Amino acid sequence: MIFARSPYIVTIDELAQESTRLELFLWNGTGAAPVAPTYSLSKKIPSSNQLATYYNIAPFIREFFDFSQSGSGGSTNALADDYSYCNVRYKRYYTLGGVETLLDAKTDKAFDGFGYFEDQSNYTGQLILLTDLSNYGGSNTYYYDCNSSPGSLTLNAVNLPLGDSWQVKYTNLNTGATQTDIITDDSVRYIEKVYSGWEADGNIVEIFTYEFGIPPIITTYGTYYFVPQCECRYEPVFIEFVNRFGGWQSEFFYKVSTENVEMENNKFKTNPVPFPNYSLYQPQYQTFNTNAKRIIKANTGWVNENYKQVIEELLLSETIRVNRYPATLRTKSIEKFKSINTKTINYQMEFEMAYDVINSIS
Repeated sequence: MIFARSPYIVTIDELAQESTRLELFLWNGTGAAPVAPTYSLSKKIPSSNQLATYYNIAPFIREFFDFSQSGSGGSTNALADDYSYCNVRYKRYYTLGGVETLLDAKTDKAFDGFGYFEDQSNYTGQLILLTDLSNYGGSNTYYYDCNSSPGSLTLNAVNLPLGDSWQVKYTNLNTGATQTDIITDDSVRYIEKVYSGWEADGNIVEIFTYEFGIPPIITTYGTYYFVPQCECRYEPVFIEFVNRFGGWQSEFFYKVSTENVEMENNKFKTNPVPFPNYSLYQPQYQTFNTNAKRIIKANTGWVNENYKQVIEELLLSETIRVNRYPATLRTKSIEKFKSINTKTINYQMEFEMAYDVINSIS
């Protein structure tokens, strides 16, 4: 996997090479790679004692992402939106004695995610595009509004040997009933967080591979708890954003929220009405280009300490929606609370809707 918000470096370093070339093929969806390369990049070696050349392909990949649709619905039977990820194939060439030779070709999938500084270079992340909160203490539990759709998570199901499969097992939190969905192809999938009809109960989601054999090999990639939460006093604010792995993530801010309207305009001084037609109703100043932005301030309600990771990913996201509409985050700084210091943890964030109140699109 490639996370294109961080540099992804392709190195070509062959003995005595004189120059190198990289062919980059980029496409969306499940079709075949284009015949001609999308980009062809070349470099000469820096010097006779420094042969390696380096190509950062991440900026080229980011051109192929489009988050005009969100992944808030769907199931294992539905492919993710074609433009929420990008297929990448690159061929490495080197030239020696004036003859260019193909070194190798590699194919991968790219997402609009990133690695942290501590993750070092060419971070490959994980196949489930949702953070495992148990890595930050406590349980891997996500909550959703009991009166709304819990949404979905994204899975990059990589190739498995013929006959083997990816499996998504749901376990009802109240009844203990189970359901299993099976994925047999190589694809990017939206996985329902809660099995259809179990929204009032919630469930455990276990994602694993099943490799046939005696005995079969079962490898678990993630276990998530999705629990309904009812808010009887306030109307929850629904937040969707592209998280650190480049997958759509939905969260609810349950407690008090406020909405403000901020107006802005320009002003000019008019010419007075010629005497003697002086009028008290004729303004000396006139406004134009008047418009406004809606500002929403929302509170999470009491959350566990490990929820700070969700807040950090939201803070770093470049694609956010509030109640289904595009927004940007006004909040620039957040204290990551520790339960040892703060017994009841609540996060307040301020969002600015990313459009004008008066339609200004022609």
